Amino acid sequence: MEKIAMNISRLLLGLCISLTALQSACNPSVEPAFETEQRYKHELYSPDECARISQSNAEFNCSETVQFNPDGTVYLLLNGGDVIVQGNYQRQGQKITVQPSVSLQNEVVFSIITDSELVRIGSNTRWIKY
Repeated sequence: MEKIAMNISRLLLGLCISLTALQSACNPSVEPAFETEQRYKHELYSPDECARISQSNAEFNCSETVQFNPDGTVYLLLNGGDVIVQGNYQRQGQKITVQPSVSLQNEVVFSIITDSELVRIGSNTRWIKY
């Protein structure tokens, strides 16, 4: 009886180890945050349009910006507004996901094209490193 209990214990231990290995192989790992601060910008308007709009609304921004910090935090300036939103992000392969927060209702997802260019998924806009 004691041998049967030991065999069952070994079998369960082997099963647990196998399941753990299988789970980590199936789930792509989240990569560490950027090693250094990374800033990207998306221009909303041409320089001429921006100059014309800015004359009538000094609080309007002609570009959107994102700043990824090494600690996993992110600062976003979106939609021409003047409020900087703080959040957290994760990198997974060629994808960067900014999680929703109190000040950001929906997640923002970027695809890494090159080290100097991102594309925002959903709006299909190019963001250039600056």
